[in-house]
Amino acid sequence: LGTLMWIEAEGPTPFQKLVVAQDVGGAIKGPLRGDLYCGIGPEAGRFAGSLQALCSFYIVSLQT
Repeated sequence: LGTLMWIEAEGPTPFQKLVVAQDVGGAIKGPLRGDLYCGIGPEAGRFAGSLQALCSFYIVSLQT
């Protein structure tokens, strides 16, 4: 938790974003799966539904 991750997803809505891991998600079953919180309301629901695609997750390492 608290880890920075870069997500890239293809599909109907290409998506690239820096996110923070905030939850282990009890409903997420199986290896290499994730759940992305997109907000509340109809627009957020449509956007979240369009993200059901294969994606790449990269752990961001900040070293000085």
